[in-house]
Amino acid sequence: MKNLKISVFSFCILALSCCGISFSFLNDKSENPADSRIKSVDLYISRATHSRTEFEQYKVSNQRIFNECGKVFGGRQQSELQNLSQLDEVNSKEINSMAAEIIAFNTEHELNLDEPGTSTSMFDPGQFILKIQRTSETTVLKTSLDSVVGESKTSVELLKKLGKKLREIALTNSNQALCGNRRFHEL
Repeated sequence: MKNLKISVFSFCILALSCCGISFSFLNDKSENPADSRIKSVDLYISRATHSRTEFEQYKVSNQRIFNECGKVFGGRQQSELQNLSQLDEVNSKEINSMAAEIIAFNTEHELNLDEPGTSTSMFDPGQFILKIQRTSETTVLKTSLDSVVGESKTSVELLKKLGKKLREIALTNSNQALCGNRRFHEL
């Protein structure tokens, strides 16, 4: 009888321990930063040519995409084309997936990207500025446009892939070249 009481007591302790462990797993609300919900994706690219500085800008939020392009004069943007359109679910999910992949890669590898240029001369490497806003925080990645279009490292390949996807959607939605550019300096 004494052994039975010890066994029942041991069983109860073991059962409570297991329940406590399983409850702690159920209540664990820590989230992977890359998995938190993407609220918006913003991309700004600019590059100087021999006679002018051009820019393109994209913002994806709430299954809509806004894009504009134009020229920069004296540090001020002069928009020549603006477009706001609905984003279908497939493209929305693809952009969010790409953004999450960039965040995860950046978190794991702490990207060491080239400095962006100032887009003031044709020898300048240009700018590629990506901002991904999540429910918990915002990630901003700044680098040169030349490094994104010219290198084949995984870090910049992900940026290039997202940039090309945003341009592809904007080109499809506008039914015309963006400010005369089918491609923006190889992007």
